[in-house]
Amino acid sequence: MPELEARKPLSPFSYPKWVLLFSAGVLISTIYSLFLAPMYIQASKDLKAGRHAFYNENYNEAIDNYLAVLDVVPSSKEARISVAEAYFKNENLSDDEYGLIYLEDLRLEKNDWTRIKEVIPAKYEEYFDVIK
Repeated sequence: MPELEARKPLSPFSYPKWVLLFSAGVLISTIYSLFLAPMYIQASKDLKAGRHAFYNENYNEAIDNYLAVLDVVPSSKEARISVAEAYFKNENLSDDEYGLIYLEDLRLEKNDWTRIKEVIPAKYEEYFDVIK
């Protein structure tokens, strides 16, 4: 027990530097997340509104909503596939190429390809390769 008495207790508000640095990192990360949260919440709402418009066959509104999502989260696979679906279902056939652009460089899983295959014009199916 004499060892415990010999140790000097930490004075209030005096912590090791690594604890202060770690705490500062957590605080900065939290503030940064709070700053970005409204954009991602709005993107989530736009994605939901896009799905609703798509299922109501309002493809132009769906495209606008999906593009708003892609402005915030350009790498969103769900938004890219959804906007391509809307372009393919749109009455304007010249928009089909925009759908292909959004599918470019995406790795489509089996369920993704099933979604796309339902709406993609047959002439564009040859642009896709099956990878096993």
